[in-house]
Amino acid sequence: MTMGEYVSRNNRNNLPPYMMWSVGTERTLSPAAVVDIVARNVGNTDTGLFSSPRLAVPLPLAGGGTLLENAAPLPQPDVFLRLSLRLQNDGT
Repeated sequence: MTMGEYVSRNNRNNLPPYMMWSVGTERTLSPAAVVDIVARNVGNTDTGLFSSPRLAVPLPLAGGGTLLENAAPLPQPDVFLRLSLRLQNDGT
């Protein structure tokens, strides 16, 4: 499974438009065990701390000027692993 989320210019992180990609897979190990692996922000864009407002989008002011606010970074790439086990008691 691959999923992308497009975020337009006017966003809460004050960043230019960006695409956040996530990739995942599910594998059945046995009738009682399933493993899921999911990676988030595999494109690794706009992460980390910004020492300058170079990625910030200026906000228009009523007087015709602009206000440049700092941009908030996106989350670092993450990998999640989940193992699901089904246990059954046969009553003996």
